[in-house]
Amino acid sequence: IPLGNIAFRANLLSLWGALLCLITVFKFLEILFSGNNLWAYSGLLFLSGQPHFWQKAVTTEVYSWLLFFFGAMLFFLFRKQVRAKNYLCLALIFGAACSLHVTAVFFLPLLLFYQVFFLRKYEPKFLVLFCFAVLLTLSLYLYLPLRAVNNPVANWGDPDNFKSFLAHIFWRNR
Repeated sequence: IPLGNIAFRANLLSLWGALLCLITVFKFLEILFSGNNLWAYSGLLFLSGQPHFWQKAVTTEVYSWLLFFFGAMLFFLFRKQVRAKNYLCLALIFGAACSLHVTAVFFLPLLLFYQVFFLRKYEPKFLVLFCFAVLLTLSLYLYLPLRAVNNPVANWGDPDNFKSFLAHIFWRNR
C-alpha cells in the first residue's frame, strides 16, 4: 500500500490483525453462548474497550496477529459440527501461529485434547494429516534464510546459514 512510511504501514498491518481478532472472538463467543448475541456483543465490547489491547494493536508487534490466530483456533474448536475439516483448519492455523511466535506451541495440548475427546478418531491418518498441515505452514520459516542472504535492513538473528537459522527458530543465543 503506497500510504505513509514503512513504520505507518507496519502499524496498519498490526491494526488489521487486531480487527480480525475482534471478529474471530465475536464469532467464538457467538458459538460459545449458542447464538445469544447479547453476550457476544458484551464480550466484544469488553475486549475492544481494553486500552492494553489497542496499545498492542497499533504497534508493530506480533501480538495482535497472535490473538487473531488464537481466536480463530477457538472458533474452530467450539463449532457445533465436529469434523475432520475443522481439525485440518485448526492444524493450519496452529502452524501459522507457531511460525509467528513460539508461545503458540502452548495451544498444542488443547488441540490434542480436541482430537481425543471430540473427534474420537484415533486413526493414524488424522495425526499424519495434522502433522503435514502444521509442517506446511511452518514452512513459512524457509523465507528467513532466503531473505537474509540479501542483507535486508532488519535482519534479526541473521539466519543466512543453517546454524543461525536453527538458533533463530529455537530462540538460542549464539
